[in-house]
Amino acid sequence: MHRSLSTNNISPDIIQIPEFKVVGIHRKMSLGENVTYELFHAFMPRRNEVENRSDKKIIDLRIYAREYFISFSPTNTFIKWACVRVSQANNLPDKMDYYFLHGGLYARFTAPDHPTNPSEVFGFIFNDWLPKSRYQLDHRPHFDILNERERNDLSPGTQLIHIPVVEKR
Repeated sequence: MHRSLSTNNISPDIIQIPEFKVVGIHRKMSLGENVTYELFHAFMPRRNEVENRSDKKIIDLRIYAREYFISFSPTNTFIKWACVRVSQANNLPDKMDYYFLHGGLYARFTAPDHPTNPSEVFGFIFNDWLPKSRYQLDHRPHFDILNERERNDLSPGTQLIHIPVVEKR
């Protein structure tokens, strides 16, 4: 069920995230040529092949080039991962990789599980909250933590959105 988003009540927790490792699959994409569904459709049936999982959460990780947000365009590319957190990254399943995420300060937003319009959530974060806050965007990966579905639902639903920040200078 889709729930509409009321951005009036969205305020993040500012938290320090420790470093962690993930294992999963990744693809280069853009918002204009978004292959998120295909990426998660490929990963979700194989997620239990990953050894040493830390929890049952699924992570939607995005790595942007430094210029991505400076001159934003829907054709700008980024790397997106469908992955899980692990305590050790060994015995990787076939065609999966691992990534080491350095920790740091993050703004953590709680969003509806299946927002009607995900761009509304991110538009609010980047166009409203961030410019008015005492923080600025930092150049580190962005990630969302998703609950693993009990049913056979392969579409990711955002729960906790993590945006890397530093205090404005």
